[in-house]
Amino acid sequence: MRIERLNAWMTLVANLGVVAGLVFLAFEIRQNSELLAVEARGVGEENRMRDELLILQTPELRTVLVKKNALLETTPEEEILYRVFQSTVLNGWQATWLEYEAGLIDIDGYLARWRDQYWFQEYQGRWQETKHRYRPDFVEWFDRNVAVDPPEGYQPSPE
Repeated sequence: MRIERLNAWMTLVANLGVVAGLVFLAFEIRQNSELLAVEARGVGEENRMRDELLILQTPELRTVLVKKNALLETTPEEEILYRVFQSTVLNGWQATWLEYEAGLIDIDGYLARWRDQYWFQEYQGRWQETKHRYRPDFVEWFDRNVAVDPPEGYQPSPE
């Protein structure tokens, strides 16, 4: 009888240990998930700043952007540089959207900026030419949320 009683107590203590271990594991997983979300937001912000740093560090790109913003004519070489820059930006937008899809960030803060850049900096052509390279679910979301209804004040550039 003593052995059975001792065995029952040992089983109870072992079960409590398992439950305590599971609670601790759940706490660690939650804490790790929060840390990953913070890290993902940091990496995402670095990616978004990458475009700005590229502009600051590349005089040729600054020249092209100034010309584009002033609706001035660009050389074929400048046009290539601008198109590559646009592709870099679009890739960054997809990366940010993937963070949003994973539940790591809120995308609302980016939409107005993306829509302005898409329309006012003439991303429409580049998007149409390259959207087959992006994830289909991103393309669908982008077409529905960014590439629709030009914002107030938008005037297509004269061709």
